[in-house]
Amino acid sequence: MLELEFTTIEEWDEALWARIERIYHEAFQSGAKTKAILHSMLDRKLVIYTRACIMEKWLRWLLLDWRGRLRTAS
Repeated sequence: MLELEFTTIEEWDEALWARIERIYHEAFQSGAKTKAILHSMLDRKLVIYTRACIMEKWLRWLLLDWRGRLRTAS
């Protein structure tokens, strides 16, 4: 069973960004926002809606292969 942990942040966390930046750019191979834009969105509290979209794309990338089929354990 897949277990996910969700974390809500209210301020930019440089250490967290360092850990997730690669995953973010892999999930958004086209259309990724710049670090400055994401930082600004968080500062203006505009990330709530965007976070849901990011999570959906990230989960799709994590769970599905390039054909849209569920990945299997190797």
